[in-house]
Amino acid sequence: MIVTAQNIIAEVLEGKKGAAEIFMSYGSHCLTCNNVYHKKVADMAEKHQVDLNSLLKQLNDLQDA
Repeated sequence: MIVTAQNIIAEVLEGKKGAAEIFMSYGSHCLTCNNVYHKKVADMAEKHQVDLNSLLKQLNDLQDA
């Protein structure tokens, strides 16, 4: 799976091994609430003031689930 800024967070959590740890390392700790089913990776990056390109690189470097 190739992760983009437009991917829904839940898709990434299901599609990439270790994605939860990366999101949590950037301060996104609510990975079990309903927000993950409609918020995009770009939304998370903006909310937590994360460099989107760095986040995408880290997520894309992960192994597919």
